Amino acid sequence: MKKSEKATSPLFVVGMPRSGSTLFTRLLNESQDLFIVNDFYYLQYVESLGGFNENDSHLNRDFAQYILKLIKGRVERPDSPPIECGLMLSESDERELESYAIKCGEQADMNWATILTSIMEFSANLVGKKIWGYNTPQDYLHIDKLLDKFPDAKFIFLMRDPRSVIRSYKYVTSNGYHDTNRYHPILQSMAWKASLHTYHTWKDLKPEQFLLVFYEELIEQTNETMAKVGDFMSANFSHVDLKDFGNNSSFQGKSKRSLSDAEIWLCEKVAGQDMLNIGYSLSGKKPKLQDLGPILNISQKAAWFYIQKSFTSKDIRKRVLNLITKF
Repeated sequence: MKKSEKATSPLFVVGMPRSGSTLFTRLLNESQDLFIVNDFYYLQYVESLGGFNENDSHLNRDFAQYILKLIKGRVERPDSPPIECGLMLSESDERELESYAIKCGEQADMNWATILTSIMEFSANLVGKKIWGYNTPQDYLHIDKLLDKFPDAKFIFLMRDPRSVIRSYKYVTSNGYHDTNRYHPILQSMAWKASLHTYHTWKDLKPEQFLLVFYEELIEQTNETMAKVGDFMSANFSHVDLKDFGNNSSFQGKSKRSLSDAEIWLCEKVAGQDMLNIGYSLSGKKPKLQDLGPILNISQKAAWFYIQKSFTSKDIRKRVLNLITKF
């Protein structure tokens, strides 16, 4: 059984949700060196089970099966969405991976981190790739845990203009995971600011292990941006054309909607100085009287959503407490 207490050099893509991380992950997987799983909410699962206790191995089977499910859910298939998947595992690869995950889950001397390392390394090796990793934007809240187990890991923070982020939150299609009731221009702007501050804190401490990538540059200068990522990761990327990957935007199939002047004003009030510091300009918009009613309605819905979730979701509770402590 291959395992390592402290694995070296995985890649973790973190930052602010609704910032293009799914597309970015798809582009990362174009490299012959990188095996990166999209939307890999493993640490949230571990935390929900109280699984960070190093001496508790009874959850190992659950950990292994959850990792397996996340990987298989991102395997490229004939009917897969063009962006959201991108892992090239054959049917025989999947069978090998399933057997290996079962063996990992049976090992009493493993924990959440060594199981993650073993299964991800095995998966990457199946397709001849040397670096494994995943994309989970909210894991910027867990960098201390990740660095404890993966001290040589590298982190890419993907950031986007916060006004575009909150617009995406506002108009995303509600489903089993996304809920438009979580939207509030102040709350998401605060989260954007907290994510950026986290990047700067860790960049100062470990400059060689942290990289900031802007969504706008990823779209406008795709190959130049990926070359910069390649230098950071010591990985190779071939030339790509974004048109080959379709569209994962929350505005797909509908006209592009806008924010009110009040929403833009609130965003810039919260995050304006940080926006200027990293090169975004401010609109200077002012709130209008007719914006008050919609803002109050949004505030009521968001308050009820977060009050409920704070009691039922450990992940949401952690994010709320993180914002409270930072501001």
